[in-house]
Amino acid sequence: MEQLEKEHERAAAEAAARLQAAQDAQLQTQAVMNTFRAEALEAREAHERVEADLAAARAEAREATAARTAAEAAEARARGEAVVGAVEEYVAALEVAEERGRKRGASQEELDSLRLQLAELHERLALLPDFYVQQVFGAEAKPGSLIDALIPDRDGEAPLRAERAPRVGAPLSAP
Repeated sequence: MEQLEKEHERAAAEAAARLQAAQDAQLQTQAVMNTFRAEALEAREAHERVEADLAAARAEAREATAARTAAEAAEARARGEAVVGAVEEYVAALEVAEERGRKRGASQEELDSLRLQLAELHERLALLPDFYVQQVFGAEAKPGSLIDALIPDRDGEAPLRAERAPRVGAPLSAP
């Protein structure tokens, strides 16, 4: 009996030790699970912050794109207005020249020649790179001729009047 009691006590002690080990393992598992939950919550919060930052960056990019598009449109509009103004001036000069030609009894060939020059000017203006359009039509002072506008000044000085070429599209004087 004594031996049975000892075995029973030993079995009870072993069962208590196993129960304690199982409880310790359960507490450890709960601690690990709590750590995982906390890390998952932190990761979710970080993900939400990244998504918010991404949305803000996308909004900024859209605003920058809209601003760039507006600036490009304004530049194109200004460039177009400058070209239109120059063409209108040329057309007005052509009309004056036509009127003079009619008054002086100019021949149809001269009028056709002026119209051809106008058509060539239109074609050249359409093919002119933006830099030259800006150089010729965007300058504050009106150049004496197309050549003066396209050729840079020597040593920063403006060319003398005697050096200037006759104005493009100017009526030719009779010899």
